[in-house]
Amino acid sequence: MQLQTAIGKKKMNKRMLLIKPSVCEAAYNIAGDIFLNMYKQVTGKTIASAFDNTALIDDGTKDLVVIGSDSVNTLVLRMITQGAIGSFNIRRGSDDYQLLSVTENNRRILFIVGGCGRSTIYAVYDFFQRRADVRYFWDGDIIPRREEIDISGLNVIEKPHFEYRGLRYFAHRGLYRFQAEHWSFDDWKKEIDWIMKKRLNLFMLRIGLDDLFQRAFPDIVEYPPDNDKDPEAVSKSYNDRTSFWPLRERGILRRKVLQYAFERGLKHPEDVGTVTHWYSRTPKALLEKEKITFINQSNDSYNDPSGLVWDINKPENLKRYWHLTQTHINEFGKPDLFHSIGLAERTYGESREENLNLKIKTISQIYQKVKEHYPDAPLMLASWDFMSTWQSHEVREVIKKLDPARTIILDYTADVNDPDENIFTNWDVVNNFPWIFGIFHGLEPENDLRGNYELIGERLRIAANDKACKGMVYWPEFSHGDSFMLEYFTQNAWSADALNITERIKQFCHDRYPDGAASDMISLWSSALKISQTRSWTHDITHPMREINSNISFNILTTPWLTKIDDDVVDAIKYHRPALDIIIENVPIIFDSLSTAVSAFYDNEFLRRDLVDIARMALSRFLYASLLKLVLMLEEWRLYNYHESDIEHQLDVCSKSLELLGQILYQHEDFSLCDTLSRMENVAPINPYSEITLKNNTENGYCRSFYAEFFPLIYIPEFSVYKSWVMDKLKTRNRTPWIADGAFDFLRKKIQDNFYMTPLNIVSPGDRNVEHVELIASQIKCLIRKSRACLGNV
Repeated sequence: MQLQTAIGKKKMNKRMLLIKPSVCEAAYNIAGDIFLNMYKQVTGKTIASAFDNTALIDDGTKDLVVIGSDSVNTLVLRMITQGAIGSFNIRRGSDDYQLLSVTENNRRILFIVGGCGRSTIYAVYDFFQRRADVRYFWDGDIIPRREEIDISGLNVIEKPHFEYRGLRYFAHRGLYRFQAEHWSFDDWKKEIDWIMKKRLNLFMLRIGLDDLFQRAFPDIVEYPPDNDKDPEAVSKSYNDRTSFWPLRERGILRRKVLQYAFERGLKHPEDVGTVTHWYSRTPKALLEKEKITFINQSNDSYNDPSGLVWDINKPENLKRYWHLTQTHINEFGKPDLFHSIGLAERTYGESREENLNLKIKTISQIYQKVKEHYPDAPLMLASWDFMSTWQSHEVREVIKKLDPARTIILDYTADVNDPDENIFTNWDVVNNFPWIFGIFHGLEPENDLRGNYELIGERLRIAANDKACKGMVYWPEFSHGDSFMLEYFTQNAWSADALNITERIKQFCHDRYPDGAASDMISLWSSALKISQTRSWTHDITHPMREINSNISFNILTTPWLTKIDDDVVDAIKYHRPALDIIIENVPIIFDSLSTAVSAFYDNEFLRRDLVDIARMALSRFLYASLLKLVLMLEEWRLYNYHESDIEHQLDVCSKSLELLGQILYQHEDFSLCDTLSRMENVAPINPYSEITLKNNTENGYCRSFYAEFFPLIYIPEFSVYKSWVMDKLKTRNRTPWIADGAFDFLRKKIQDNFYMTPLNIVSPGDRNVEHVELIASQIKCLIRKSRACLGNV
């Protein structure tokens, strides 16, 4: 009666009671709270709850939901001891879980038990998926309403195929949806909850070190200003690391995020070793005060002192690196698992042999440091450097020297599309050395829908049948960029059951969309994935596939094979002819289907987001094919095989495609930098320099991408410069090779300067509504019809 009074007018299921363990890790109680919350969301009713040590918790008449096995819940232990139930078929400490229904004295009892607290949370989410048809996606849940949820008739045992199942978040900045640097604590809680719903157990915050240097060296390194540019920021570069929110607050946020994850049992590897790469830049004050010296880096990439690797051969530098790691453990983390990138993506010394010996020695030093302080913790050794600067026989040699009991190779090469490259199948790890199957969704500017599912599925079968393969990890440089890939990855990370892609599409669409939309979306996604798979990645920049995988659409004036056309460029395009045929064949089908779907389902948020994602991918590939066609036509024109009017027509097709792509992106706030700044400011006041920082982080050559404001301010003006250059040669009949030789430098800088001077909020997105999208789709279909015959002659 008191409980009813406390709840007020809320509906309550008086016949059900949830019992949580009283002495246990936090995740068990979280699992119980999740059950209560999910039950209420589905039924609108509240369930009473109690701890297992509460006197008179049960009068023997209520249905029970019991959280935790006999190792944590005394009620379960008593029932097993009394012979009321048998033991559970799960491994203690593992991610196994069991949903078991029993009947006792005409009442129902549901046991939700996991090998640990984390897997008990998995079990709760699985129960609502099975019995209430709840579906979980990164951008929200689908929760049908019903009066009751049946807890009887269950005996489900789930065991993960892979020990490690995780996601990696990277430090690029750009759009709120995609870049973890912009997320608030509420965003992170939603993300971590989704990670738990998808039964992952590992996540990696490779998003810079926040205020770690300030915490590790407080007498030397000061905090940068909260309301001005970081004094060490590099303009017009991703190395402007000015913090949007005060850096001290970012450190507090990191601690809260990791604490929230640890309470749920998630693993987070500690970065160890030479961490001063990329977004973990050494503050100038530390370099000067400590007079830090560097390893002799022989290539000129990342050559700013803040991004160089300290000379790890000197004990004081190794000690400083370890101090950073230990500070992170003390302030934020847990020393259960470590991760190192070694001397990644760079070369050192005067010879290949010296470079290799130094890298092997560095790996050994890092390994020994971890072993010295935390002898039971494994080290994940990232393979990024292996595939970047090593050769397969060199990787095989170093792996022979590693301890398989404490080392795991963290692979990034599962979707590299050249089997002859330096990838995991050539390293003798399969059936031999612990490794993790890794999908790399990159690179940063190439962030539309993609994924070579045939290749990934083929290699996943190798991983699934290999007892040495310990996990599956997905690293997109652009989080949430591909909703289908996220579902494909999370399902396979648990089961390693690579269903054929047709079945995966059907399952995805039936789970994500309303009944009336699923059939149409299956057809749309089937065509979309045919196009999306025409561009996967290879790390070998000399490979002809790599040449045309580069995102030329966003760097028109600096793409060599648009501004310096030769026989190699022509051969590379011809090599890719089958992919162009697929694009040309399927783009019209996509936009016919998309127009129908927009009209019928635009009010559904999942559909709205996915339709814009598919549209941007399809039109960007059409633009890509159109530009490739243009290059071939330009070269043929030099040989008198095309008329000037044909070239002009193709230039117009490219120009209009670029314009319409920008209009598509404006139809969703996901692609607006202005919306990104507003969302961050709604969380907490941001540095007034933030807009310039965001421009610096996105406009640089590597990070240019699907930013709506870039189209009117940069991409379209730059294409106009390129078009004028082509038209000038046509008018003068100048049939010398197409080589720009700096012809664009002045105008390109003028466009760039104008971009930095123009406030983002001046560029209006216009109307965001179904009518506008339908109009854009209609214009795209018209453009495709006019250009298809010409494209078909590639």
